[in-house]
Amino acid sequence: MNTNKIKFFIKIIIGVIFIISSIFKLNSIDDFEIYIFGLQYFSLNTSFVLARIIIGGELFLGIMLLLNIYKSIIYITLCLLILFTLFLFNKIILGNTENCHCFGETIILNPFQSVIKNIILIIGLLWIKKSNFFTIKFKKNITAIFLLFSFAIPNIASPPDFLYYQEYEHYATYNKEAFAEFFASEINYKKKDKTIICFLSTGCKYCKLTAKKIVSISEKHNINKDYILFVFSESNNIEEFRNETKTKEIPFIQLPKKQLFRLTDGGVPLIVLHKNEVVHTFIYRNIDEQKIKDFISNN
Repeated sequence: MNTNKIKFFIKIIIGVIFIISSIFKLNSIDDFEIYIFGLQYFSLNTSFVLARIIIGGELFLGIMLLLNIYKSIIYITLCLLILFTLFLFNKIILGNTENCHCFGETIILNPFQSVIKNIILIIGLLWIKKSNFFTIKFKKNITAIFLLFSFAIPNIASPPDFLYYQEYEHYATYNKEAFAEFFASEINYKKKDKTIICFLSTGCKYCKLTAKKIVSISEKHNINKDYILFVFSESNNIEEFRNETKTKEIPFIQLPKKQLFRLTDGGVPLIVLHKNEVVHTFIYRNIDEQKIKDFISNN
């Protein structure tokens, strides 16, 4: 096998890695959104957009590497890998060992492992940058089609939640009579001026995502954890849930499953902003960062 064939084969491997990376991120896009938001550089809604831009960008670069028609794609990919590697080095310096979501939740890599992976890819790209590229007709048209395709896929497969906030409000229902009983009980509820109450179940994927999202919002806006209350259905797995979601500082209580689901009209997660009365309710999909911030900051 001559050198050009080997270089083309490496292009295919790198292209496939980028495509797989984008697919795995898309498959666990909720976790990826929260990861970006948890960096505390961007708003929740901006994090939704950035997650889809990154996924679309990776998919596009992977496809273009497979098509092998632009040398500039090699340099663009190199620049992005170097930027991501610098970001990961910063994570390593800060002692972060969590999943960096390079392959979503499918393949768990910590920042150090991802840096090794990126260095291998960078070495491969540096070696293949001087290689043969195909000459085809309608190159620009083909590129434009795949560009649109790549960025459309994540938005069609999983539209950003903020597009449907109002629609999701109809699902954030609760039992008013049961709530009145719950808030009147000194045993079940420690009264505060304002409380963000999250009704959760330990076996629910979206309950875990809700916990992570609420805590990320509280950390970004310096909301005292005492303003938050987790209400779990009775379970032996609450500590495991709190460890996994890194929410051990959040106060919590347990309720019998029947009582909790009576409160929430049978559905979890349910997030309630409570100030003497129910001010607003959310399900996971329409958690509104600005409304939560305003709720805590306004008198």
